Amino acid sequence: AILVGARGPELIETARGEITALLRDRHRIAMGQKADFEVVTSEQLSQLFGTITGMMTALLASIAGISLLVGGVGIMNIMLVSVTERTREIGIRMAMGARGRDILVQFLIESVVLSCFGGVIGLAMGIGASVGITKLINTISPGADWPVVVSIPAGIVAMVFAACVGLVFGLYPAWRASCLDPIDALRYE
Repeated sequence: AILVGARGPELIETARGEITALLRDRHRIAMGQKADFEVVTSEQLSQLFGTITGMMTALLASIAGISLLVGGVGIMNIMLVSVTERTREIGIRMAMGARGRDILVQFLIESVVLSCFGGVIGLAMGIGASVGITKLINTISPGADWPVVVSIPAGIVAMVFAACVGLVFGLYPAWRASCLDPIDALRYE
């Protein structure tokens, strides 16, 4: 790689043309033949970096979305099992005067708490991975002094997403629990 600087932004294309002509001459490449080199400007490198960054962002967003979906389905299944195992308890509560709304709120709260607990574990694992990778890079690369950066706003957003996943995926099990007939629920074995 050869780095060349132009005297001003308006001279970049002129310099690029002169460098290309000089290299073609030195490499003995005739006009019309494919060059065995490429002259790239900092603007092109910046565009390439932006494209790569955009692709990585889309990839990570896709992975995060799939992870949220899988986690949400897991929470819904756990809550459905909980409703099934606690059918008699739900029947007793309803027979004692609890309304469907009370049961619904109870199971929604349980779902959100379960999801937030998973969010806390995920945050802890993410911070741990960040610290580990940073230490590894600082050890492998002499002179590298990457700091560990923990974003509080990102952690808050993650916890809000965790709560929303618990709320959304807990709706169906909570609704099922709230619609149980108390008499049938008391008979359930």
